[in-house]
Parts: sequence; C-alpha cells; structure tokens
Amino acid sequence: MKKGFTPALNGHRKIQGVLLNHVMNREIYPGSPLSVCGSRRNARLVGGFTLIEIAVTIGITAVLTTILIVYSGSSKKQVIFFKEQALLVKSVLRAREFALEAFQPSQDPGVPSTRETICGWGFYADINSNANEYIIFRDLSVTGCSSGGNDLAYTPGGVGGKSEAFEIFAIDPAAKISCISYVKTPGDPCEDGIPPPQNKGLSVIFIPPDPQIGFDPQMPPSFTEAVVRLELADGSRKSDIRVGLNGQVNF
Repeated sequence: MKKGFTPALNGHRKIQGVLLNHVMNREIYPGSPLSVCGSRRNARLVGGFTLIEIAVTIGITAVLTTILIVYSGSSKKQVIFFKEQALLVKSVLRAREFALEAFQPSQDPGVPSTRETICGWGFYADINSNANEYIIFRDLSVTGCSSGGNDLAYTPGGVGGKSEAFEIFAIDPAAKISCISYVKTPGDPCEDGIPPPQNKGLSVIFIPPDPQIGFDPQMPPSFTEAVVRLELADGSRKSDIRVGLNGQVNF
C-alpha cells in the first residue's frame, strides 16, 4: 500500500468510529438521515395505543357507566322510599301529639252545640280508593263526644257538613301503600291480619286527653295492632308501620 493513502484510510476509519459511537449513544445530529430514522423508531416505541387496547378501554368504560346508571336509579328509589316512610311515621306521631295537646271546651248538656267538637285525632289510609294517599283526620261530633255522636273512625263524607280531613298527604308515585290490616299477633299483616271492613279504610284514632288508642269500632276488640305496609312500586323494598294499642309506633 502506498504511503499517500494511509492518512486517508485512517481518517475514514475515525469518522466511522465517531458515527458508530453517536448511533450507539443515540446522539444523532438533527437533520441527518439517522436522526429521522431514530425519531420514527422512537415514535413507534412510545406513541399511541393499539386497537386492542382502545377496544378494552371502551368496553371497561361502558360497563362502569352502566353500573353507575343502574346504581343511581336504585339509589334514587331508596331515597324516595325512606323519605315517604319517615313522613308516614311522622304523620301518625303528629296525630298522637294533636290528641295530647287537645283541649275540649265544657258544654251545657241542655244547650245544643252550635259547632262541631273534636273528639279525637287519627290516621287514615284506604288502598281501595287511593293507595298513594293517607290522611290525618279529626273525629268530629255535633252532639258532643260523651253522647256517642262520634264514630271513632274517619268519615269520608264528613260530619255536620264539615270534612274530617285535617291534612291529606300524597305519596310519591315510586311508592305506595300495598297493605292495611289489623293483627292479633306478630306476623305478616297481609297474610295473617284482617283487612278493614268492606268499603272502609284503616283508622287509628287517639282520644284525648291520655290519649287512648282505638281502632275501627266495627273490628273485634281482640286486635292489638294496626299495620300499614309501605312498598316501592317495583316491590324491591317494603316496610310495615305498626301502631299498637299502647300508642307505640314501630317500623
């Protein structure tokens, strides 16, 4: 080999070594062909998702969304149920409180009463006429409470031209009163209990001043509880509100 070619060969080898070192260390000069190829290779390594990964992500998102929608609907019904249960129990307790606070003016037996007298306060429900309604009522009499002018039950037509309904409550359409009955012993009120007399609803009355608790006089005196069953319209939840002759309210 001629002496004139040795430096050029050595210089060429040095350049190859420098390029190889840069490639191995990924130190590639911008704009060079090697930098373009390296960028494309790195983009393939770190960029985007595969179709399978995207499909799996969409599937998981759809399942979680469906669960959330179902849970939200069920949760809303539960809130409605517990709200209506609390209002119903509160209405029974309010009737009892009204009886505790009631004041009856004295009347001369020889002088006819010029206005109705409130002989008691009560709770009334009738699933035959409206399963989405219940009433706090006043047991009225125009001849006086001691004379038997009151019937110890709710009278839909009123007494002496006066309505006995004091406050009417509408139940949310998502819930309803599904069963009303009088029972003697603990058990299922819809199976073991006795429904109210035909064409009548369930009446629970609180008679001042104690107050004494009474049920519809047409029912035998052996019954110890009146039961109102509140239930979601789809049947997913129910609760029995029980009123005993001792005035205790259980649910």
